[in-house]
Amino acid sequence: AGVDQTDLINVRAELRLNPDSDAAALETAGGVAAFIGHGSPANRASGIGAAGAVTAAELDAIEQFYAARGLATTFATTPLTDRSLFALLSERGYATGDEP
Repeated sequence: AGVDQTDLINVRAELRLNPDSDAAALETAGGVAAFIGHGSPANRASGIGAAGAVTAAELDAIEQFYAARGLATTFATTPLTDRSLFALLSERGYATGDEP
């Protein structure tokens, strides 16, 4: 498992098509936090925990990445997501919905 290439490709495509865009990506915890632009449904952290346990510091970095852009942090999870991410999210009061 590794970084979700789809989200990285989306960020790179946005920057190529719109050089003045503030699109950005943060690769961490086996995945990527992607920001395409305000209002984009692709603004999410995906693949996080796919390579193993997620640390509180990694989650802090993801939250700071989105907070700096004025957004709430949203995660896309899969059955491969390490359980540590769900534990950290629960500790921080996230609504995790149905875990895969």
